[in-house]
Parts: sequence; C-alpha cells; structure tokens
Amino acid sequence: MHEKFPRGTLCDCQFPYLPTMINKRFRAARALAAIFLSTAALASSAAATPAVGQFLQILQKQVASDEKDQFAVTGLSTDEHGQQFAAAILTRLGEQKAYRDALQEWLIANAATTQEDLVSNWWRHSQKIRLASFEFLDDRDVSILFRLPRMNVLYGSSREGCQTRSANDTVALLQRTRHSLIDEHKDRLAGVIAAAYVRELARIQNPRPGDRPVEQVQTMRVMAAFKKLGKSLPAADAAILDNEYSYGRRAPGTLQEECDHTWLTTHAILDANVSDASLLRKSVTHAQYSTAFDRLAPARAPLPARPGFTPGKAFVSLPELMVRRDVKGAISVKVSVDEAGNVSGVGAAWNSLIPTHVTSANGETFASLDLLLPVFDKYYRDGKFTPHLVNGNPAPFSFSQEVDWK
Repeated sequence: MHEKFPRGTLCDCQFPYLPTMINKRFRAARALAAIFLSTAALASSAAATPAVGQFLQILQKQVASDEKDQFAVTGLSTDEHGQQFAAAILTRLGEQKAYRDALQEWLIANAATTQEDLVSNWWRHSQKIRLASFEFLDDRDVSILFRLPRMNVLYGSSREGCQTRSANDTVALLQRTRHSLIDEHKDRLAGVIAAAYVRELARIQNPRPGDRPVEQVQTMRVMAAFKKLGKSLPAADAAILDNEYSYGRRAPGTLQEECDHTWLTTHAILDANVSDASLLRKSVTHAQYSTAFDRLAPARAPLPARPGFTPGKAFVSLPELMVRRDVKGAISVKVSVDEAGNVSGVGAAWNSLIPTHVTSANGETFASLDLLLPVFDKYYRDGKFTPHLVNGNPAPFSFSQEVDWK
C-alpha cells in the first residue's frame, strides 16, 4: 500500500520539468474507512506533544532506522550514505535557534495520534520551507545538489561509456559516484541547507514587499535561458534536451539510451554559459527535488461522488502508521445525516482490517480501526449534505458504503 525505497537502489522519481511545466503524477487513490467517533473522543485521541529536544531525537532516530524518513530529508535514494547526509542536515538544523523555535510552535499547533503521523506531517511542512529556501543557495551548491539524484551523477563520466558499459557496471558507477559526492560534500551542504532554511524562516516571519521574486518573471527568464541553451547545441542534442524537459517526454527505451540522454542534459545544464544560466540550474534543481518530495504526499482517496454531498477541505487518507504497517482489508461504512444535512454519526457494520493492531516506533500499540476513526468522521463532518426531503419536509437519512483496498 505504500512506496518502499530499498537500500542501495536508485530513486525512480520522474525527471523534473521546468517551473510551469512540472508534470506531477498522482498516485492511485487508496480507499479507506472509519467507524463512529464522538467529537470528544476525537479530541482525546491525539498523543501528547513531545518537547522540541525529544522530537529532534525522534527525527534522528527515524532517519537512522527508516528509509522513507531518510528520503523525506534528502529526496535521494536511500542507503548508508544517504542516511549520513540526512543525519547531518538534521544536526545542523537542530543547532539553529530559529529552527527550534519554529518547530516548537508547530508541535504545539499540530498534535497527532501516532508518532508516525507527527513525523510525516512535519516532513511535509518542513519540505515546503526547504524548497522555498533554494532561492538562497549559490550556484556551486545548486550544481552539486543537481548532480545527486537519479542518474545525474553521470556528469563527468564519458558519454561513450553509456554504450560500452553493462547495466550492472552502470548501476555500480552511479552508486559509487553518488557516494563519493555525498561523502565529499555532505557536511558543507548540510550547513548551507540549514542556513538557507533559517533565512526562509526569517522571510516567512517578517514578510516584506518585493522580498520574493515575481514567479511569472522568473519563469520567463528561465524559459528564455532554456531556449538559448537549446540553440547552442547540435540539433540532435537539442532535441534530446527538449524531450527531457517537455510535457510529452518520451521515456528512453533502454538503460543505455537513458544514460546517454542524462549525460547530455546534465552537461548541457551544468556547463551552460547563456544568460541566466545559474537561474536555469536553480529552477531545474528545485523542480527535481519538488517532484521527489511529492512522492511523500499523503495518499488521498476521494470517495465516489455522493449525490447531494458537498465535501469540505478534509480529504480521506490512510494514517501513516497504517501505511507503514501495510494494513489492508474491507469495511462497510454507515453515515447518518440529520434533518439539516449535517452528519450525526459515522459507523461500521463490519470490517476485515489486517493486521487488526499496529505498533508505533515508540512502542505504542493501536487498533487499526481506532486509527481509522477520525478519517471518515472528519471527512463527512467537514462537508455538507443537501437536506433530504420526505413529503416536502426535511428528514434524517443514512446510507452505507462498502470499501475494499489491497
């Protein structure tokens, strides 16, 4: 039910597009369910909020033990080197008072039932700040970050090698080069990332007119630089570059072809000397990490449209602990609605959730049903039903829905 990132393997994130051309893939929705829970029970289900120091230790423990959490910090494929890089970033961030203060405020305002949900919610919140902070990185650091994901580490190798190396040799070269880059730059990059993050926090806390570039102007400059870069290349290479950053990208048919195309695009971007080349590098690097972090967005499962129901802002998503413990099953959900069109109860006639109980990383055990309780309850209570009329008069009603997921 959830994406896994095997140790030592390459991230299969889609190659990034330019700012206004990012083709974000939406994952298949997972169906979920919930049973009745009163408002008071919902409020009492949240776990105690940890102190900042305790939560920083939790984050370090998670990146040391869970590959998904490593990926959430770095946006890179997960292995021992990626874990060390993630730990270095968290250490440098934790040294910043502004980061700790912002984390404290967030913890107070964002309670969660399980440690897994709390950590995942923080990753998503933190990633938004991290991505916005790219603006404060210099060209050298952006260039290194650009080289780290996927096959971009091929920059500096020979183009001819794409055709002569075996698939195993190519994979070994990718991993070896990436490890070397991380080991060489992780400590300095961690400090740079932390400093940029704090600068973005300051901008958020004290916004001023004109302190952010105009997005439309930035996009126009990037597109102009991209066109100039294409014109500076041989026609065949320009076609490859255009394909790699287009909506209708044609995926390479073989590893050798992907290697060749990646070699060309990385050298074209990193070696570009057209006007606004540094802005172009920053743009494609930002898009690359944004696309990677998108993989960690909560899986939304919009239910089939219900006549007369207008959803609110709440959406249906499986709690993170259930995702990590691979809970599967089916449930029959019953929703009761009062005369005014407000949900008065959400219940379950039966369910086949397996496993029935799941254990958090901090040792707490939860019934799978209990974790699902707030999901549908919040979704339906946040929306509104058109009052049901019987002989022209509003009347309560209920409906049932069976949900099955694998």
